[in-house]
Amino acid sequence: MLARVRNAIGLKQAIDARKRYEKVLQEDFDLAQKLQQSVLSANIEDDEIRIMATYIPSKKLAGDMYAWYRISQNKYGIILFDVMGHGVSSALITMGMSSILFELVHRIGDPAQVLEELNQQMSRLFPGDETEIYFTAVYLYIDLDEMKLSYANAGHPPGLLRMNDRIIPLENTGLPVGMFEDSTYSSKTIDIVSPGCVYLYTDGFMELYSKGIDEGIHAIQNLIEQQGPNIHQLIQPDQSDEADDLCLVTVEIN
Repeated sequence: MLARVRNAIGLKQAIDARKRYEKVLQEDFDLAQKLQQSVLSANIEDDEIRIMATYIPSKKLAGDMYAWYRISQNKYGIILFDVMGHGVSSALITMGMSSILFELVHRIGDPAQVLEELNQQMSRLFPGDETEIYFTAVYLYIDLDEMKLSYANAGHPPGLLRMNDRIIPLENTGLPVGMFEDSTYSSKTIDIVSPGCVYLYTDGFMELYSKGIDEGIHAIQNLIEQQGPNIHQLIQPDQSDEADDLCLVTVEIN
């Protein structure tokens, strides 16, 4: 009888200790989630430009990240990136990259050079690392004085610029950031007219409509033609177990 009582007490103590551990772990995850969300840029709604995002992580901590900066009165830097994987490791990389972006985009104007600097930073963070740690990204530099959009794309799904009833893809100009230490990128520049809108998205948004890349992009193009920036209001999260982080950024130029 005494042995049974001791076993019951020991079992309860173990259960209580596990509950305390799970509570502390949950509190840590909640704090990390708040910290990650706190560095996301707030929407901009000005007369000349409107920047908005819809972001639905598949878990508390996610690998998608976006940021934008008013570099000067009419110049903006906008980035969206998607770290390979999910959870804590991906979230740590997004936080590490976000910590250097402000200084970087204010110092460097050329999108290709911004991605090259991020690639060098990844090489410094993970020198000779045997694990595959990388992220896709697309970076825009918008000059409203010159009405020009420059961009570089590091293996990311193509952004889509809708202008003059045309949709122009912002296609790949280099490899994902962190894949190779010596990766180089190129920038492309497009003359823009208003009204126009750029749509940036991660593959989780594309996979809402199709698991095939071409089919997913085509479905997004159809939505853009039908809904324009109102596309944000139509987004519903993927409830499946295999759901990916989902992010859509729109940049309206008025």
